[in-house]
Amino acid sequence: YHAAAKGHKDVCEFLIFQGADVNAGREIGFVPLAGALNNRTESGVEIFKLLVAQGADINIDIGGYPLLHQAVASCHNENVRNIAEFLISKGVDINVKGYQDKTPLHMVGCRELGKLLILKGADIEARDKYGQTPIFEACSATRKKEVCDLLISKGADIEARDKYGRTPLWKVCSNINRVSSNKNREICEFLISKGADIEARDKDGQTPLWKACSNANMGISKLLISKGADVNARDNRGWTPLHQVHSQCLTTRNTEICDLLKKHGGVK
Repeated sequence: YHAAAKGHKDVCEFLIFQGADVNAGREIGFVPLAGALNNRTESGVEIFKLLVAQGADINIDIGGYPLLHQAVASCHNENVRNIAEFLISKGVDINVKGYQDKTPLHMVGCRELGKLLILKGADIEARDKYGQTPIFEACSATRKKEVCDLLISKGADIEARDKYGRTPLWKVCSNINRVSSNKNREICEFLISKGADIEARDKDGQTPLWKACSNANMGISKLLISKGADVNARDNRGWTPLHQVHSQCLTTRNTEICDLLKKHGGVK
């Protein structure tokens, strides 16, 4: 593992010649293939292929993360992307489920590999343990809009519901990560342009605007209101967004959200 992780191909070849087990370390998650993958250099790619040629198991699961999951998630590194393409060419299971029942398509981080996965038969409507399809992950702030666009162009259901009744748009609007707020707004605007329902309710009757206001997300709240979202949509308790925000501690952000809602006719 350590020789592979450090990119020492000559050492790996010597150890294999001496009879080293190319699948050693699976019990603790430190298999040589994982080391080569994590090396992220051309040497790592060469070592990875060497190990596979010597019988290393390409379908090994490391703590819920099969090798293909790891490779497609980090595919913006050219060498890791080459390993992902190599795994696919070797017939690795395209729809294998890993941690939280996510498939490689749930994890993919770039359009190029997403397209290849779909071409090879990846299920664009595969559900994880929360009932979320790959488009839910593609819409998260850590992913690229290009992956979301790809999935929609291939027929992904933009109104898919998870086990809580949430849609991809709802999920993005509920994100409380301030650092990625601009990215979330961009994805929201994109989904709406593709026809996403801005009034879609989860099992608690909460709309995307209701949740965005509850999380004091000013950027997304303004966007949804500008697109015609109902500022007085009531949840299953009969609470409007303004009612919910008033029930929370009056921080500066919450006060600004209250003012925004009142400006557009919000009531309790």
